[in-house]
This record gives sequence, C-alpha cells and structure tokens, in this order.
Amino acid sequence: MSDIKLKAANGGGSISIKGPSTLGSDRDLVDTSGNINLLDSQKVKVGTDDDLQIYHDGVSRILHSGAGNLLIATEGDSAEDLYLRAKDKVVLQPNNGNDGVICNAAGSTALYHNNTLQCETSATGLAFPSGKGIDFSATGDGTGGTNVSELLDDYEEGNFTPTSGGWSALGTASYNTQWGRYVKIGSQVTVHCYVSWSSISGASGVHAIGGFPFAHSSSNYSGACWTHPENMGDARVSGLFGNGYGSGILLYVPNSGAQGYVSADTNGGIIRFTCIYHTDA
Repeated sequence: MSDIKLKAANGGGSISIKGPSTLGSDRDLVDTSGNINLLDSQKVKVGTDDDLQIYHDGVSRILHSGAGNLLIATEGDSAEDLYLRAKDKVVLQPNNGNDGVICNAAGSTALYHNNTLQCETSATGLAFPSGKGIDFSATGDGTGGTNVSELLDDYEEGNFTPTSGGWSALGTASYNTQWGRYVKIGSQVTVHCYVSWSSISGASGVHAIGGFPFAHSSSNYSGACWTHPENMGDARVSGLFGNGYGSGILLYVPNSGAQGYVSADTNGGIIRFTCIYHTDA
C-alpha cells in the first residue's frame, strides 16, 4: 500500500485544515515547528470508543473512560528493564520546577510541599526526613497550658544495657544481669529494666543504675519510676537523675530502723523497674 503524505509548500509553511464554520477560519493543524494546534474544547481522542481524551476548556484535562487502568509509566516492564533504567522516574510538578510527587523506578515515591521533601515510601513503610512527621495542629489544643509541639516526629524501640555509675561519688555494682528495653515516642521515653548484682564497692550502700538510651531534658529532668526490688531488705529508689549525668535512677540501702547507710560491698540484690521521662528532642 502506498503512503499518503501531506506536504507543505516549498520553503516551509504549515498544514491547514478547513473546519466547520464555527472555527471562523482555516486552522493550522500542524505548524512549521511540528506542533499540533487545537482550540479550547477541541480534543485529541484515542481508542475505539474515544476512551482517552486530552483537551483544554479553561482547565487542562486528561480523561480516561474506558475499561482498565490509566497508566502513566516510564519505558520498561521487566525487572531487567527497571534495573537498567533505574534513573527513570515519574515527576509531577504543580508549579514548573517545583516537585510535588516523584515516583522513582523500582524505588521510593516521595511527597513534597513547596519543593521540600516531606516523606517518602521505603522498603519497610513511610519514612520522614529529620524534623518532619505527622502534624496534629488541626486538632484542638489543651486548655490552661502552653502548646509546645503538635508534630509527632520520632518513634523508636530497642534494647540497651543498664550500667553502674553516673555520679562519681556513688558506688559501683558488680552486675550479674543487665537487661533493658526502651520505647521513645516523640520526646517521651519509657524504659523497662531488670538488674541483679552481687556487690557494691566504693560507697556505702549507694549506687546509680544508668546507661539509659536517651538523656533527660536539660530544662526538666523529673519523671516517674516504678520499682520492684527483691532480696534487698529496705532498699529504696530515690528517683530519676539526669541533666549532665545522663539518665538513670539512684538506688540506696539504708540501715534497718536507723539513719545512714549499711555497707553494701557484699550485699547483692535484684530490681525490676519502669521509668518514664522526657528528652529535649
């Protein structure tokens, strides 16, 4: 079958089409630069039933009305193609030059606000850059207080090893068991510990259990601590300590029925405790 060609006049020109009277005049359907020119509400229609239509009527539109999906993709549909074309991506820019959504080939999908990355998908879920998180500022604030933050920007959980020390004036324990687990939600830290020791040296009956995973807030290092001591007689916990000393609890064993401390060099003990405190970040 022979080709059908529409050829502009020698020396350049455009291909015009004579349309209905509503056009008002002939239109340069294809101009000298190769552009296809349509007026408002005139459509590019694709598919047997005009399934895909592209046009502008005051709003630029891409309409899909047929069966199946509307797929916007870079070239390549096999794992090998995606690997070879790993730098290909689909980018949506609400304002030219300002990214809104970036879909990376075989990788993350990132969301931007005013061209600044807010979050992106990862192999394990949704990842936030440092300082970004879930913003709850649309919810009601508490009454009678000062709103510090409504951004949930951190979550972490893990294990740590409680250690002896924190203040040089206190004794050092010889531990048999050191187990700790923590959960951090925003600036609040909760730790659960189980510690046993055979002796305390260097101070009479007093030592600190420290090594907490995050330091106390520098402005307010109070918190709450629940303890369950075993095999310690009248053992007591004086409370949380922090600031320049890190984070931990003070533990002491007083004389039964008297003031002062007993020598704990050979005294062993076991304690389980839970502490809640706040950090600066």
